[in-house]
Amino acid sequence: MRKFFALALVAIAAAAFTACDTTGLMSGDNKTTTNGLEYKIVEDKDDSVAKVGNVLELYLTVRNHKDSVLGSTYQRNTGPDIVTLTAPSRRMDLMGGLVLLSAGDSAIFYIPTDSMFAGQAAANRPAYLPAGSKLAYHIRVKNRYADRSAIVTKQLESLKAFAATKSLKVEQDADGILYAITEKKSTKANLPDDSVSIAYKGTTLAGTIFDESGQRGPYGVILGQGRVIPGWDKGLLHFGEGDKGYLMVTSDKAYGDGGDGTGLIPPFTPLIFEIEIVKNYGSKKQ
Repeated sequence: MRKFFALALVAIAAAAFTACDTTGLMSGDNKTTTNGLEYKIVEDKDDSVAKVGNVLELYLTVRNHKDSVLGSTYQRNTGPDIVTLTAPSRRMDLMGGLVLLSAGDSAIFYIPTDSMFAGQAAANRPAYLPAGSKLAYHIRVKNRYADRSAIVTKQLESLKAFAATKSLKVEQDADGILYAITEKKSTKANLPDDSVSIAYKGTTLAGTIFDESGQRGPYGVILGQGRVIPGWDKGLLHFGEGDKGYLMVTSDKAYGDGGDGTGLIPPFTPLIFEIEIVKNYGSKKQ
């Protein structure tokens, strides 16, 4: 789960633990979930709904009573948030509303700010969240997956489609790593504990270059020691000195659900590496 969505849940939790009666806060045709969360469905494109264990790919915007944006996934270049649904654990837990949604749906969930600041000094309350106001969490679901493994399956399909556009002869190993050797020069493959230097260019499926050896020169690493992403530690064993090709890895073999921490590689991002094994220096086993 990304940091922005996690912070939004913290705010909701604060409200939930001090929740008051919200009957008077209802407006228009808004409804209430069984755990007391006020909401309004804006768009319902799928008659089905999510369930606990599903994974939602969603966009979130938080607005105050004046419709001012306090934060939004749209303002970042890291794409939507990925959220695994759990059973609501408290009053007004946002999970009680997310289970109503599916792919293409959008909704607004409301949290009374009075509940967030109950028992606190007035000085602790920011001017943009006055008494009697509500925070509005605008959510649009891009995709819904049965579970996290379904995300990996879709990523594999997308990576294979990319390979097809390049007319690559792709192989998939037992770990689900895709690779294609476009120029074979080696007589033997790299082994665990081998020290190798690699020239590479890393891109996302959208074609964005997030890293490359370029003018820095080849990158040196000892394989099989967890010093690089799993997709490299295992995938580079299919190549040998002088070989060129592509290494394509799903997010679970790359930076997973946390991303690289810089925003260059968002959570749940499959990666494509165009590589050359410049030199194999042999085993460096300790």
